[in-house]
This record gives sequence, structure tokens and C-alpha cells, in this order.
Amino acid sequence: MFREKLVLTAILTIVLGGWGYHYHTHTPDYLAEQDYLLGIAALEQNNVDDAIRLLSIAMHSSTKISPDARQALKTLLKEDYLTSKTPEALTHIMRSMFGVRNVDRKYFNKLSKWHIQYHGEHPYQAGQLAVLASLSSKDEAEIKEYQTLAHTTLLPHIALMQQDKELAMQYALIDEALAQCEHCPEVLAKVETSLGDTEAARALGQYFAGNNESERAFKLLEPYTRSRLAKYRKAEDAYNAATNKVWDATIDYLDKGRAPDKFYTKYELADNTEQNRLINEVYSVNVEKSRPIKRALDAYREAANIVPVALDLGIVRLSRAMSMSEQALREKELTAAKSMFLAVKSYAGDSDDYQLYLGQVYYWLGEFDDGDALFNTLIEKYNRGHEVLAAVADILRDVGLTKKAADYTNEAYEQASDEAHKKTYAYQLYVLAETQEERLKWLEASDNSSAYVQADLFALKAEKAVADGDKKLADQLFQKAITSYESIPEGTSSPNNIALIYMSKYENGQDEADYDKALRNMDKAVEQQPDDSIVLINAANQYGHRIFRDLFKDKIDFALIGVRPTLDYLTYLYKDHDEKTVLINAVREHPAYDKYMDYTRKSVILSPKSMSTFSSAYGFYYFLKLQESMEQMADRIDTVNFDLSANKAAIAKYRSGEGDQEFLEEKRQAIAGYKEFYADITLSPTSLEYAIVDKRLIEVELSLLDYDASLDLDALLKRAESIYSKHPSIAIKSTLRDILLARIEQQALVKNEQFAKFHTTYTRIFDRQTLLALAFNLYPEFRDQANNWPSVSHLLQLMSEGEAAFPKTPSQSNWYLANAFGTDFSASLKARYQAYTLAPTISKLYTGTSSNNEETTIYRYVYALVNDDLAGAKEVISKGITQGLLLPEGLAL
Repeated sequence: MFREKLVLTAILTIVLGGWGYHYHTHTPDYLAEQDYLLGIAALEQNNVDDAIRLLSIAMHSSTKISPDARQALKTLLKEDYLTSKTPEALTHIMRSMFGVRNVDRKYFNKLSKWHIQYHGEHPYQAGQLAVLASLSSKDEAEIKEYQTLAHTTLLPHIALMQQDKELAMQYALIDEALAQCEHCPEVLAKVETSLGDTEAARALGQYFAGNNESERAFKLLEPYTRSRLAKYRKAEDAYNAATNKVWDATIDYLDKGRAPDKFYTKYELADNTEQNRLINEVYSVNVEKSRPIKRALDAYREAANIVPVALDLGIVRLSRAMSMSEQALREKELTAAKSMFLAVKSYAGDSDDYQLYLGQVYYWLGEFDDGDALFNTLIEKYNRGHEVLAAVADILRDVGLTKKAADYTNEAYEQASDEAHKKTYAYQLYVLAETQEERLKWLEASDNSSAYVQADLFALKAEKAVADGDKKLADQLFQKAITSYESIPEGTSSPNNIALIYMSKYENGQDEADYDKALRNMDKAVEQQPDDSIVLINAANQYGHRIFRDLFKDKIDFALIGVRPTLDYLTYLYKDHDEKTVLINAVREHPAYDKYMDYTRKSVILSPKSMSTFSSAYGFYYFLKLQESMEQMADRIDTVNFDLSANKAAIAKYRSGEGDQEFLEEKRQAIAGYKEFYADITLSPTSLEYAIVDKRLIEVELSLLDYDASLDLDALLKRAESIYSKHPSIAIKSTLRDILLARIEQQALVKNEQFAKFHTTYTRIFDRQTLLALAFNLYPEFRDQANNWPSVSHLLQLMSEGEAAFPKTPSQSNWYLANAFGTDFSASLKARYQAYTLAPTISKLYTGTSSNNEETTIYRYVYALVNDDLAGAKEVISKGITQGLLLPEGLAL
């Protein structure tokens, strides 16, 4: 037993002693002492980096060794020690010591001395010391002086700074202060991806944001902003809580009668406005005295330094969204931009930039009411001043509201009193003008000393020379316009305008070199302005031109007949589904297809209010049967809310007959112009060019039928049948159908009094096919009478052949007309239409882009009928009648 006790005692001694030693070696005092000793040893070995690191740890340990460590560090800053070092070593020590907390800044006052001493033979070290001097001073003038010295001295040593991340970041901030970050990209080139959320990342990111490099800006600004926004929100909440607390205390103080009696006397006699002023007066005094509010406000102001950066990031995200073709990604990025702007609304919400950019985000997200509200607030804020009107007009032009943009710009022009602004707005009105006459008027009112104006004047004169048939003069004027634009300094010229002029020059002279230059300049324009809707629309048009030009090569000589190759002319190259499929595949396989699609999608995104851009894209998508793209357009139709005022005005003018004489004169001049133009060129009657020309003339002549009953429809039909026999195509077949519809209409007016009355009421409301289809379905006797007419049989035969030739694209309007006669093909047509997956999308796109008038109502009505939705058909008609539309009786039955 005794031996066991001895053994146990020995074991306990060893264990407890070991534990005591372990405890001692892990105490703060022991650890700090070890760091101190290792730091002194490193110092003796001239290992300055380790010495400073270890002695700094010991100094900040709050142990008994801390004073010794601080004293040891001070020795590094003694002049006799520093003067014994080389310039490189001295600079290294000073930079290392600068990062140590709690080192007295008075030691850095001698930096100017070292800078002067080293400036001649050791400029790189002198520049680094000047950087430290600028960071250590608190005097604004002194800071600026040292920054200037550092900036000038270090500028020739960018390559060396690139190897020193810390110095590169410090220099970048000085460069930002003195040179708008001109050298930041070069200085930070090797560390750009590792800047994290530093101030250097912010400076470089804002530089990229200001120079349209959105992707690089985003990668730098997003982490910087993310890490600081939370602090900003917290500070904002704390400030609001502090002010709310003082407000509640103020109300409690007043409610309990603690204010002087004179307050309550004034309050009882005052109206609501004065009472609120009295309360706010007391509240303001309490706010001034509140220390918590002062502390919260100071913290809020400091945190609010993130606000301008957040605004830049919001603008960057907006720019990124505009470059995205994928709808889901674009909307996600736009939503992120919106959130970024709203996050700083309380601090920046009243600023002009905030309202302009957030307004754009709202527009491109389809939140048009919110966008309009912001723009209207901004306009009224400046009492509809010309500068704010012009700024908003620029945005409206970009999103496709060209008429509203022109109205605002015109108002700005009228309001401006100085010539400089008037000339600027005149040029903007020239860009927005629709007619040649308007364009010339506003261009001549612009600044004629401007190279842009001079170039555009040459271009306009060239276009007139083309119209006059003087190709040689036109070519010379186009070249002068190009030369004028190219004389403008790089970075301010307009590759977009140069591209358009080169394309016009090509069409005038057919020089392939001009064509290539047009496309090259357009690519350059998109590269420089990737989120400019006008540039993208022009780019889409030019690449579409390239596709169609190549497809028509050796088939149609467009230069001969004076028109541009467009999508519409493809209808001359096919007569059935198989031939159309060949063309669709040719379009998709064309080298320019991807660019054309990309530019088309982006132009629709960037100008959501532009009906012409929307219609152009829809026509292309429909031709190619791009169902997903069409469905995406349909999804946006509810929010786009197109401005249809011009369309409604044109309909009202036509229905009233107000523009009849103008219309007649225009058509007669067109016929005369066509005949005069084509009399000067040689066209073989068997050529496709002749077929195109004659079809166009037939269509213009047919448009005069309502005004000239003597028109020889039989002669028109023979001409159409003749060109169709030589060039059978869907384009010419559609003209045959139009002529037959006109013949049936004229015959019915003579032979059926009931139809004649119906025609008088609705001829200016519905197109000819809809008018006849309605009458055939409403009046059985008229239908039975017409069923015996050769023209009706011919028309139904054409329709049957057309449906057989294009079995995958059934027409609801054809079904409605054919169904009135109970034709054999109407039943199969109905079944195919009900199975047609694109039908709902097409219906939504048509009705969503049309005025809510009688024609749209009948379209919805027929759509319901062909889908066996009789209740829906009745509802459509009932709603139309309630809206006061002029609809034929009996449709709801």
C-alpha cells in the first residue's frame, strides 16, 4: 500500500507539473514575451519585416512586455538608425511601420526631408515616401502637395508599381484624386482581379463605369458595394430610430402639458398648417440637442459614402442588362439594378441622375407608369425647363417613344433663349424628323459650323440627287459626307452615321467596297454604343440587308428597280411550305444570321415602346416560326402599352373622309412616278423584276377602287394572272385574291341591295375580306346568291389551294369566309387551326398591338368561333357594344 501511494504521488507530481508548464506557456504574458524576443532577434538579423510583425503583436498584447515592444519599434524610426540604411531599406522600413497601429504620426513629419534627399538619384523611393507623407498628414493643402509630388515622381515607374500591390493601390487613389484615374487601369493591371472590396477596387470600378466597360466595372464595384450597403442600411435604420424616438418624446412632452403656456395659447388659435409648424419647431430644437441623433447622423453620413458608388453600380447593371439577349437574364439584371437604386432612395432619391436612370430601369422592366411618374416629377421640379425636357426626350427616344421625344424636344427648342441650345435641340429634332422636308428644316436650323451638321447636309443633298436620278452627283456628295465625318477626332465621330452613309453610297453605285465599309463601321458603332437602341436598330437593318441581298443574288436585281432587298420580297421566291422551308433554312445558315438575331432581340429590348421595331422583329420571327421568341414578345405585350394615338388618329381621319383628296393625290402621283421611273429602264415582261413592278402598280391602282368605280378589275386580274403564270409565288397569289375580293364586292354592290346598305355603313371600318365574310355569315340569302358567281368560286379555289400549300399555318380569317359557304376544306382548316400551337400567341400579339376598335373586336370574335368558344364569342361582341363600337347586328346570336 505504501509503495502504491508513492507511485501515485509521483504520477500526480508529473501530471500536475506538466499541466502547470503547459498553462504557463499558453498565457498572454508568455506568448507576448516570446513574440518580443523573436522580434528583437529578427531585428538584430536585419529581418525588418518579421521584426515589425512580431514586435507589433507584442505591443498590442496589453501585457507587461507591451511598453518594451513599443520602445523597440520606436528605435526603427530614430534618425541615426534610418540614416544608416540604404534608400531602399529606409523606404521599406517607413512603409512597414506605417501599417503599425498606434505609431505616433510625428515620426512621419521627416518624410519630406527624405523625399527631397532622394528625389534626384532615387525617385522611386522618393515617390513612395511622398505617398506616405500624403497619407499621414491631416492638412488638406499639405495632402494635395504630397499627392502631387508622389503622382509626378512615380508616374515614370508604373512597371515597378505593378509588382507592388499595396503601392499600386495607393497610387491609384492619388491618380483618381488628381487625374480622374487616367493611369489606374495600367497601374492596377496585374492586380485587378485580386482587389477585393478595397478603395482601389472602387476607384478602378468607377473609372470603368465612366468609360462604358460595364463588365469590368461590375466585377469591381459589386463586392465593394455589397460589403458596405449592409452598414449603410444599419446606419440609416439607427438614424431613423433615433429621430423617431425624439419625435415620440416631443409629442409625449407636448401631450402632457410640459411646454410653456404660450405654446398652447398659440396652438389653440392656429390652423392646421400653423399647428404643425409649432410642433416641428419644438421637435427641431430637441433634435439639435439630441446627442444620440448627432452620433447616428455622423455614422449615417459616413456610411452614405457608398451611395454614389451604389448609383454607379446600378447604372452598370442597367448597361449590362441592355447587352443581354436572354430575357430571363436581362430581367434578373434589371431587377437587381432597380433594387440597387431603391436601396439608396432615401439619400439619393431627389437627385436628377437617380430619377433619370431609375426611370429607364422602370421602362425596360415594363413598369411604364412608375417610369413616367419619375420623369414627370423631374420635369415639374425644373418647371419644364428646356434642359430637363431635352434630357428626358433622349431617354424616350431610346425606348421607342419618338413622337413624345420629338414633342419634348420641340418644347425645349421653343423655351431655349440662347442660340447654342436652340441649335443643339434643332439637331436633335433633325434626328427625330420623319419627312425629308422636316429633316432639312431642322438641319438648316442647327449649328452649321459643326462637322456633324455639315456631313449630314451633304448626305441629305446626296439623297436628293439620288431621287433626281443624278447618280454621279449623289456619289460625290455621299463621299463628302463620309470625309466630313471621318475628319472628326477619334472617339467623337459617329461610326453609326458613317455606316448608314456608306450603305446609301453602295445602293447608289453598287460598289462592294462601300458595302464592306458600311458593315465594319456598324460593328464599330455597336462596340462603342452597345446599349444604344438606335444603333442596334440600324445594325439589325444592315445585317438583315446582308442576308436578304445574298439570298436574292442572281434572282432579283434590286438596283434596277430602285428598292432595297427586305424580308417582304422573299414571298416572291416560294409558293408552298416546302419552298418556304428551303428559304428559312438558308436564312438560318447565313453567316450574318447570329448577328442579325442578336441585334434584333436587343433593339426590341432597348426600345420597348417602338411599334416599328416590334413589328419588324415580329415579321422576322413569324417567317422563321421562332415560337419561343414570339411567345416572349407576347409575354411583354401586356406591359408595353404601345402609344397608338397616331394609329387612332389615322383611322379617325380615314373614316371621316377628311383625307380622301390627299390620299387620291398621293396615289395618283405614285402611279405617275412609277410609270415615269420604269419607262427609263428596260424590263423583260418575263422577268421577276417586271412581275414585282407590275404587282406594285396593280396594288396602287386597286387602292383607288373606292374612289373610282370605273377601274377595270378584269384587266387587273388578267395582268396578275399573267405574271403569276410566269412567277408563281405567294406574293402574287395574294394580289390575285385581293382583286377577286374587289370583283365580288363590286358585283355585290350592284346585285344585292342588302349588301349595298351594309357596305355603306362598314366599308371604312373593316377591310374588304372581313366585310364580305361578315355579310356572307350574317345574310344567308346574299351568301346563296353569291355562291353562284364565278369570282366567288375562283376565290374559294385560291383559298383552298393556299391552305393545302401551307398546311402548317392555317388562317382564321380564311376559315371564317370559307365556313360561310360550308366548303369541304373549312372543317379541316378549323381542326388544323385549333391544333396550331402559335395561334394563341399570334392572337395576343395582334390584339395587343392594335387599337381597341371594331376590327380588333371582330378578330377576337372569329378567334373564339374557330375555337368553338361560342360563349366567348358572345362576350366579345357584348363588350364591344358596351364600349360603343359600331358592330353589325346579329353577331352575338
